Amino acid sequence: MTESANMVVAKTARTPTEAKLFAAMLEAEGIPAYVEGGSLSDEFAVSQKLMNVSGTKVKVREDHLTQAQDILTDVEIDDADLEAQALAAEPIDAPTEPPPKEPTGGMMVFVILAIVAIVIALAVRAFLL
Repeated sequence: MTESANMVVAKTARTPTEAKLFAAMLEAEGIPAYVEGGSLSDEFAVSQKLMNVSGTKVKVREDHLTQAQDILTDVEIDDADLEAQALAAEPIDAPTEPPPKEPTGGMMVFVILAIVAIVIALAVRAFLL
């Protein structure tokens, strides 16, 4: 969601990651949310975000403010609890080896060009000798 004139702060998070979690909670409830500073373009704004001087604001449209604040009231995200949940979660089955690559048309073109270059080089050499 992009920031517009009628966006208001629903909650200020301690970290950008916490702000993204708050925004995800709101969006799961059907409330479009915007994390301020998610697409920074100037150096001052980037430095402020990196130092997290003023927290990270989660914004919603004015007409969703009350509902968003109700959802985020008393929501505290405990970093240790999140880490414990992640460690306790079942691992995602990932392939142990990448699938074998099929020869592509691009590779065939390269091989043909290499053969043509060799033939031309041999012909030029034979012609010059």
